[in-house]
Amino acid sequence: MIAHLCRLAWNRRRTNLLLVGELFLSFLVLTPLIAGWVLFAAEELKPLGFEYEDVWHVHLMKSQQSKEEYQRNVELVWRELQALDEVEALALASAVPFRFSQSWEGITSVYISDEALETLGLKLVSGRWFQPEDEALDWTPAVIDQELSRALFGDEDPLGEVIADSPVISVDPRDSDLPLPPSPNRVRVVGVVESCFYYKDYGNVEVPGFVFLRFSM
Repeated sequence: MIAHLCRLAWNRRRTNLLLVGELFLSFLVLTPLIAGWVLFAAEELKPLGFEYEDVWHVHLMKSQQSKEEYQRNVELVWRELQALDEVEALALASAVPFRFSQSWEGITSVYISDEALETLGLKLVSGRWFQPEDEALDWTPAVIDQELSRALFGDEDPLGEVIADSPVISVDPRDSDLPLPPSPNRVRVVGVVESCFYYKDYGNVEVPGFVFLRFSM
């Protein structure tokens, strides 16, 4: 019986060879396609780390205004938005969460105001968020996300660690004239939030996470 089956396979060797070739080519095409979809689905299922529903982005163009005029307009729009009954929370950020931010030594830094924790629904997992008393510090407080914490410190506690000996300046290039606060030397971690994902670059690990610095009016 086995010999008979072998003879049949040998007699149809040309047809079988074409069939095996077709299966092999299908495998070469389908395998990376399926792997890509699995990677895409895994990335999409990752939590963003902040809330986006019912969150609006208001962008002010500088145009031909001077820096002082632009700052006054930012403050005016801030007060007008605060006066609206429909607005529950309001915050300033140097980058739309968290797109167009720039990388500093592989770290994406974003200036963000005290109100951002509530406005964006960022989830604090350890340490603390920014507070008005931080203005009196002779060092720069920073809040990092879990992704950056793992990249820099592994399983160690990052609270109190210095991640830079010089100011970290990284702003939205379209908003380069926003009134950023001065940055003293030494950037020290005071809190950690859940990993944040917004402008997803699938499979890109060059920028491991975010460091948030205090942005005040």
